[in-house]
Amino acid sequence: MVKLSGLAFKEVMLGTDNADARAELLLLSPSMLVPCLSHGKVKVWDTLAIGEYLNEIAPKAQLLPTNVVHRAHCRAICGEMHSGFAAMRASLPMNIKARIKSFKVWSLGLAFAIALSVSLLILLPVGLLSQVPRQVPQK
Repeated sequence: MVKLSGLAFKEVMLGTDNADARAELLLLSPSMLVPCLSHGKVKVWDTLAIGEYLNEIAPKAQLLPTNVVHRAHCRAICGEMHSGFAAMRASLPMNIKARIKSFKVWSLGLAFAIALSVSLLILLPVGLLSQVPRQVPQK
């Protein structure tokens, strides 16, 4: 998002698998989570909040839609991606270094969450998102 905003920035990459890196992360990010944007004296450490902040300080980049209805839809989708998909988050923790030889979908809820997240990524750019069901189908 920072690249799209057109602002100059420096990216800091940290490993999170050792105590020294975690200590450095605590100095860089109040939540110890990534991403974290430091801009002057401001620190923003939530992806959606970073996008909102960048949209406000670099409005010409149009990171968010200018239409209030479209912007609300964008925020709703971001919120769903950010805090939803409990079954997927529980079954698929973020571990880029893990090597999993085979993966099994354990529940209908997880399968639906994966399908919904893929549909969000595919259908959003072509404007078909309103046709995606939002609840797990009942038997």
